[in-house]
Amino acid sequence: MRMTRNLLVLTLSLLLGAAFAETRSFEVAVTAAAGERVPVSLDLLTVRDSVGADFPFDWNDLTVTVAGETVAWQIDDVDLNGRVSAGDELSFLAAGNATITVSDEPIGAAEAEAALDVVKDGDTTVITSRELDGFSVEIAEEGLARITGFGATDGVLAAELGLLRFAGYPDSTWWANEQYGPHEEYTTLEQGGARHVQTQVLAAGPVRVTVVSEYVSDRFVGLTQRVVTRVYANGDVDVSNS
Repeated sequence: MRMTRNLLVLTLSLLLGAAFAETRSFEVAVTAAAGERVPVSLDLLTVRDSVGADFPFDWNDLTVTVAGETVAWQIDDVDLNGRVSAGDELSFLAAGNATITVSDEPIGAAEAEAALDVVKDGDTTVITSRELDGFSVEIAEEGLARITGFGATDGVLAAELGLLRFAGYPDSTWWANEQYGPHEEYTTLEQGGARHVQTQVLAAGPVRVTVVSEYVSDRFVGLTQRVVTRVYANGDVDVSNS
């Protein structure tokens, strides 16, 4: 009799817990031609604001659905601060509008396997997709990406993605005598341009591999460059500069 009572109490507790669980959802408009999956990336501040700052949830208790089907997603530590924060990014692949749902109770979501492989080849990092044969991207030692294969095409299709060209008057004394001084122009990694500080290749996930590279100019004091390269399993590559 005691065992039966305990089971009843446990069942009642589970039912009460389920009754009080709450979720919130919002939709992400996605334009996808011919039903092909396209990459979607949102910074976590946008997600947090869309859910509402007053709603408590753990980032593990999140689901993404497209046309009613659950799709894989991942969060990358894009700001490299070692924790989940506003500057990090949620990404997934979608062939139409997506719904993001968060719960204030654990949902026990299963971890998805990585959809890409990352290997070192000397000073070069090689990223390949497990979903798309022939697709490969190389990250050079200095942090810039080049696409080295897509489908049956083998060879460099694009190189130095994220390269920045900048110009100005680093010796200007305008504040003193209204003289600009000589005009100078450089590109990333050019001597006198921007110096490579670091590159971090984040762990491969079920959606993409994210690479963060940082540069600083010694000639133009205060000028920094941050390149984020996102290599998706479906063959898309997205690069942003800040």
